[in-house]
Amino acid sequence: MDLGIGIGLYGMPIEAEIRNATTGEQFLSEDFIAPLPVFAFRGDFLIIPKLFFKLNIDFFYIEIDKFTGDITDARLALEYNIWEHLGVGLAYDTFAAGVKAEEGTDWPGIDFIGKIELEYSGLMLYAKLYF
Repeated sequence: MDLGIGIGLYGMPIEAEIRNATTGEQFLSEDFIAPLPVFAFRGDFLIIPKLFFKLNIDFFYIEIDKFTGDITDARLALEYNIWEHLGVGLAYDTFAAGVKAEEGTDWPGIDFIGKIELEYSGLMLYAKLYF
């Protein structure tokens, strides 16, 4: 069993525009990078020789002035090392991130009021090359 904790930085590039659905006229266009730090937990568990159960969780939540940001990224995987330098895996991954700015927000270089949410989840089949 291997366990680990960590800290990192996730940069979420955001491009948004608002258009009139009827005329196509653009009312607003903004793009910026929302940097959010993340705390991480990792666990690798040996089930039988060469077969591992892996767990990864990255998360963060922050409120600054009238800005709110959050990230959750989690993965559960079974990984089999076929040979010394090659492995394959099957994983379930789920990711959610959001940024919210309330009215009256005044931050240099950012002219954004609203909420952006991104979520996805699904299965992954992958190969790993160790060297």
